[in-house]
Amino acid sequence: MLYSLGAYLYERRRGITKVAGYVGGTLAVSRYVAEKLGEVRDTMVQDRLARDNLRRRFEQNSQDISFTIMALLPTLGQHILDGMDVEGVTQELQSYSKSSQRVVDPPPSESSMSSSLELRSDNGHDARSEISSMSMISGPEDPSSSHMASSSNSWVDQFPAAPSSGGHSQAPSSSGSDSHHNAGSPPTNKPPDLSDSILTSTDSSAMSYEESTKNVEQLSEETERKFLTLSWWILHVGWQDVGERVRRGVEEVFESVSLKTKLSAVELHRLVSDVRRRVEYEVTFEGKERRINFMSTLLPPTPETLQHVLTQGGIPSRLAAAPDAAFQELLYETRTHVASANLQRVLEVCLDRATETLFDGLEKNVFFDSAVGLDEASSTGLGLVPDSRVRLAGMLPGLGRWCRLALEGLPNELIDGLAAVREVSAFSAIIYSSYEDQFSILSFTHQSTLCGALPA
Repeated sequence: MLYSLGAYLYERRRGITKVAGYVGGTLAVSRYVAEKLGEVRDTMVQDRLARDNLRRRFEQNSQDISFTIMALLPTLGQHILDGMDVEGVTQELQSYSKSSQRVVDPPPSESSMSSSLELRSDNGHDARSEISSMSMISGPEDPSSSHMASSSNSWVDQFPAAPSSGGHSQAPSSSGSDSHHNAGSPPTNKPPDLSDSILTSTDSSAMSYEESTKNVEQLSEETERKFLTLSWWILHVGWQDVGERVRRGVEEVFESVSLKTKLSAVELHRLVSDVRRRVEYEVTFEGKERRINFMSTLLPPTPETLQHVLTQGGIPSRLAAAPDAAFQELLYETRTHVASANLQRVLEVCLDRATETLFDGLEKNVFFDSAVGLDEASSTGLGLVPDSRVRLAGMLPGLGRWCRLALEGLPNELIDGLAAVREVSAFSAIIYSSYEDQFSILSFTHQSTLCGALPA
């Protein structure tokens, strides 16, 4: 029987061999395909986890930047308000108004009273202050009018200074904070914990990613502290450069505008745009306009000033003067980002948004309230009164309140608006992706992830 079975198998050995080969090949191919499908599945899971982690890290970093800016804003705001002396100029205008009234003391009339009500306020004290500041308009001109006009120019210097300084320090702050906390460029921001960000983004994804970050060079705490201390420059020195440019621009543009001149929102916007052009551009020797990159506003321009900033920021003199290759590399990268066309675009968009925020406040608190007080409000109910005209002096109280809100308000409409600008997030993503060569984890996949983290 065994012999018969052996003979049977021997006679059919070729067919059996083929069948066994087919079955074995099928099993091998199936196992190979299953392994490959498992690898693809694991890769997709890893990419998804890395994408989600990096997105959360990106959003968290943006929030940290906003919180940092809000923490620094009171110091910057106090310097701006003290340097521009808004309240002092307003009180000076009011004192001239009262002295003018004592000299002439004309009888009150319906027209002068209606003119003094161009600005309304829910707060009684604010309303009395505004009416007092407006009473100067009803009096006749006297020799003090030229001095008043000069004072008004100094005061009006504040209203572009607030959005401009707020915008220039915010754009550099926002974009600058992005470089300080995210990459190392001003607008600023190499995240002191960039390598930690990379480790965090892959912690729950795959061991292969963890292995790739073992050799990532960690920034020392002292290097991070030095880099973050650079914000001292713009808070105490750099803003003065912008403030002086704003002051000169306002004096040149508003020099011929009288306090009694009635301006519409469109005319005021044109004047502010002219001031912005003088602040943001400079004339070359060839007579052409060139956009300023505000490098010296954001960062110390010389090694001596850099050491001074570090010392003033609390860094011991010995450490401030000691060579630090990692810090110098961060500083170089920051200067590169500041000088880039990307940052110029971010600054332009941020200043546009700051100007829009300013005029939104003026339309609500100055032009719209003026029209309501004169029963001239538009029937649209949108708060936009294009035909409303307000005397320049009548805008001062409203502008003063807006400046304080822009610098001290919580929540801060100006800061929140600038943080929501898409170009700011895109600039942060550019800074993140610039570390692809240094960190292998920031591969093409993660560059796509960064783009996916941006708001649509």
